[in-house]
Amino acid sequence: TDTLEKRRWTRYKWMAFCKIAEQGSTIEKEIAAKIRGVSRYGMEIVHEGTALEKSAGVVITIDLVNSIFRKKATVAWSRSLSGYEAVAGLEFTEPIPLSQVVTLS
Repeated sequence: TDTLEKRRWTRYKWMAFCKIAEQGSTIEKEIAAKIRGVSRYGMEIVHEGTALEKSAGVVITIDLVNSIFRKKATVAWSRSLSGYEAVAGLEFTEPIPLSQVVTLS
């Protein structure tokens, strides 16, 4: 079966760039990432570097044409794709309205 059918929430395909800032560490670092999909409850990203720590808090920032989307999330899962790239599933701390998902996608 298709993996999209197994998902709990409808995920919309979307390619865009965003910044991820890890929270809680003494040095807050920002990493650039590409968004591969978004739903009301989270998004999947690909980023440079190693896998993010599971359950780590992050802040996602996306520069849109007329505004900036900023949302807190938790790392649900993350794994390395290679020595210099990783993929992660981020779960928003609060769901976003469907209208906002449509705006993003």
